[in-house]
Amino acid sequence: MRTLQGTYRLLFKIIAVVMGIYHMLYYGGIFQALNIVITSIPHRATSLGFLLVLTFLLWPINKSAPKDRVPWYDLVFIALAVLANGYMVIFYNTLVLEHVALSMITPFELVLGISLIFLIVEAARRVLGLAMPLIASFFIIHPFIAQYLPGILNGRDFSLERVVRQFYMHADGIYGIAVGVSATIIIAFIAFGQVLQVTGGGKFFFDMAFALTGRLRGGPAKAAIVASAFMGMFSGSGVANVATVGVFTIPLMKKSGYSPHFAGGVEAVASNGGQLTPPVMGAVAFIMAEMLEVSFGMIIAAAAVPALLYYFSLFMQVDLEAARTGIKGLGADELPSAWQTFKNGWYYLLPIAVLVYLLIGPQLSAEKAAWWAMVSIVVVTLFKKEERINLNKSVTVFEETAKTMTNVATAVAAAGILMASLGLTGVSVKLASTLLDASMGNLLILLILTAISSFILGMGLPSIPCYLMVAILIAPAMIKVGVPPMAAHMFAFWYGVTSFITPPVALCSYAAAAIAGADIMKTGWTAVRLGIITFILPFIFVYNPQLLLIGSMGDITQAVVTSVIGVILLAVGLEGYGLSYVKKWERAVVLTAGMLMIIPGWETDLAGIIVGILMLIVQVYRKRVDQTMSEHMESKLV
Repeated sequence: MRTLQGTYRLLFKIIAVVMGIYHMLYYGGIFQALNIVITSIPHRATSLGFLLVLTFLLWPINKSAPKDRVPWYDLVFIALAVLANGYMVIFYNTLVLEHVALSMITPFELVLGISLIFLIVEAARRVLGLAMPLIASFFIIHPFIAQYLPGILNGRDFSLERVVRQFYMHADGIYGIAVGVSATIIIAFIAFGQVLQVTGGGKFFFDMAFALTGRLRGGPAKAAIVASAFMGMFSGSGVANVATVGVFTIPLMKKSGYSPHFAGGVEAVASNGGQLTPPVMGAVAFIMAEMLEVSFGMIIAAAAVPALLYYFSLFMQVDLEAARTGIKGLGADELPSAWQTFKNGWYYLLPIAVLVYLLIGPQLSAEKAAWWAMVSIVVVTLFKKEERINLNKSVTVFEETAKTMTNVATAVAAAGILMASLGLTGVSVKLASTLLDASMGNLLILLILTAISSFILGMGLPSIPCYLMVAILIAPAMIKVGVPPMAAHMFAFWYGVTSFITPPVALCSYAAAAIAGADIMKTGWTAVRLGIITFILPFIFVYNPQLLLIGSMGDITQAVVTSVIGVILLAVGLEGYGLSYVKKWERAVVLTAGMLMIIPGWETDLAGIIVGILMLIVQVYRKRVDQTMSEHMESKLV
């Protein structure tokens, strides 16, 4: 980002504040209460217009471009962004709807549409890197060259006017579901997280994580998991979470005795898990609710158990690694007091409680729930001068929200291009049919093909476009063979984000390796081992949707309990340590038992329990032998 100075700095601040106030008035329902009618597409165009302007203010065209001012060409881009989006704001309900109904587009609208498409791709290149704009560029070109391509990419050709009209003027184009969710729900939750941060809530939860877990065996790593999980829930980006939390947690883990690559792997997996954890799920939860046409509460309920198992698996591996290597916790003098921390900041739990209650109880819309949660933060911090919201903090909230939203807006706008192109050419339907044919109707083969496809499609993409691509292209194939839609979408999403920790891309792992000063490939493969549950669970909750809270209470309870036991056994097998060391052949047995426990069915559960009990007996016996030998050696020394 640029560090703007003088007039440009003031301009950015004014636009950020105006944008923030406008969005708060919109998603807080103030416009509605004042009988000011703003329909969905003009609102989305307003939001995207603000954010494209901010993107070209903040992000330079390359590394050598000026960092303290805005060059003339970016001012031209800003003017085009205002013009293209402003046209939709002013004329959508009159001219645009009429032109769409008549299947026409004027030369002026054609120029505006082409300009907006170019601006989105260029903004994505600056903010997100090359992967997303290259994918978007292919899907922009695809409708024109489909007749020359083989296989599922083959199709009829389209005119320039038809393509631009679909992208720019249709409700399922650029201004479709992704930008719609960004312009209401995502910005509301990002603002909520920023309000929590500037009032001291972020520090409270970070300190509580260390106070509660820092003294335990391997305490710094466990504290890193808890802190990263919480911060990741609201940051929406695993890489950003590594960069912000990892600079504190990774050095502490290294200091306590963890190897650099292990410390980096822990932070990468913990941060990436924030994208899978309710309520925000990297902002995907809101889009998934729209795609599945279910309540937001159903999404966060379905995602809760898999997310808990994900972090429990990581927690167990960290604990057993500490036991194996003798890593202790931090001393009391190195940690904040749990009671004092709670006493000084317990009221930060109230906004979280308000948010969860409003989402699950009266089932308010997500943006309204976030609005009232923000109001509750303002109320509970009124009584502490150093923490209450003031003018400076309000401006900071607006500025930081604007900066974060440039990442989101460029991603969702580019995703809108993908969705428009796929809808126009029908590639998603063809891919689903191809996967079904290739799997020959076998669900396991279909899941393996889906996992590979989701992983490849997710490489280098932020969580939102990653989910949208795999949900549109891949999930329909699973639904056709009887997989519950919730399980199909969760499977696609989980496998899409595995690329963040898995080489060769592994953005979270490489960011953590840079902080840890570790070998990037070694850190990446360590993260794969620590995050192994990410690769296993999606298969399980397709075959066993009880983990998504689908089914009877008895079946759900059994699935959760056996999965917890399975995760413990997997951790023992992966780390080679339980109550005592585990031999290589025993690790294979324990890993098998863990998989049996996680796989649904009483037969596999029973087999897993028997093998697990036998291995527990071996571990208890070995530990007693080790203790006896240790006591004997001590007595001889005495």
